[in-house]
Amino acid sequence: MNPPLAGPIHPTDWVRPAGNTEFKLTQPFGCTGVPRERPLGTCAHFHRGNDYGNGRCGADVLATEAGTVRFAGEAPYTSGGVTYRPIQVIIDHGGGRGSLYTHLLNEVVSVAQVVAQGQLIGHLGSTGNSTACHLHFAIKSGVNWALPFVSDANGTWQDPWPLISGGDMLAVQTTVPLEAPNPRVFEI
Repeated sequence: MNPPLAGPIHPTDWVRPAGNTEFKLTQPFGCTGVPRERPLGTCAHFHRGNDYGNGRCGADVLATEAGTVRFAGEAPYTSGGVTYRPIQVIIDHGGGRGSLYTHLLNEVVSVAQVVAQGQLIGHLGSTGNSTACHLHFAIKSGVNWALPFVSDANGTWQDPWPLISGGDMLAVQTTVPLEAPNPRVFEI
């Protein structure tokens, strides 16, 4: 695993987005060998968050820290001529910090809603470019909310693991990434 691109963005613990210890870290933040990952910095392929899975679609996904919902719903994009439709939630935590939860089955919050730390925001799914039910969780610092959150030019991607590991979440690296390595959507 590679170190974050910058220092920690928050000195206190956030709650785990999965809310329990059944979720495993299945793909970590940083340089990968997955060709579909876009380059960043010196990495030819860079995973911009952590993937967590427990094998169960519909499991609760929680807000890791209090904030205001900036986006909730389907976020279509096209890659390789294929349009993907991941369901995601983006939360503004203040001070230029934000978090992204994607591949959700559904979202249960709405734009401009204030959420508490640990509040239910959606359910684990496999929407968008995904091969199995899992959560892609990403955090950024230095976010300008007038720009698209997912743009590499907007803020700095951070490794979420140090903020939410809590010492008891299982860290298991799988040999197969949960996000599809080619532009087809896989159903499970």
